[in-house]
Amino acid sequence: MDWPLRFKSWCRRRVLSGLAPKLWTLSTTKGILFRTTPRRQTFRVTPRDQTLLKDIRDGLSFVSDADQRHTVNAYGNYRITDTWNLSSEWCYGSGQPIPGFFRQVGAVYFLSNQRNTTRLPYYNRVDVRVSKAFLFKKWKLTLTGEVLNLLNRSNVRYAGFDGYGSNGRGVWAT
Repeated sequence: MDWPLRFKSWCRRRVLSGLAPKLWTLSTTKGILFRTTPRRQTFRVTPRDQTLLKDIRDGLSFVSDADQRHTVNAYGNYRITDTWNLSSEWCYGSGQPIPGFFRQVGAVYFLSNQRNTTRLPYYNRVDVRVSKAFLFKKWKLTLTGEVLNLLNRSNVRYAGFDGYGSNGRGVWAT
């Protein structure tokens, strides 16, 4: 049994045993497993073979430009008093491929015969938020302060490519 079916079976057992909210629905569409609530999709698992592409003309197999193997988002909320609230969010994502035919040796990029094999570093961010509500007779005012990227991590995203130098090395946009 492949992992999406095992995961679906595990989720179904939790729903049937009462360990999960009854609002969830589980279904599969073309090998993609997902759980939805009445308002929005909240979870999605895409098997690796769903992001593997094949160039018909050249016969090359490669992952899509937006392939991200792992994504984890966690959110916590703590109500200190009736009017004070503290919340935080953690986001992690494995590195996406740099689109094109590149290979990396140390900090230098060269041309390669394989597509989308070089990946960016992982993405990791922690945000913290505090809010204070002021209650009036007919309305409420909420002031919020937040710190984004509390870890002060340089999360790299692919920005572009300017071309090649005379030595065959990539020249990146700055």
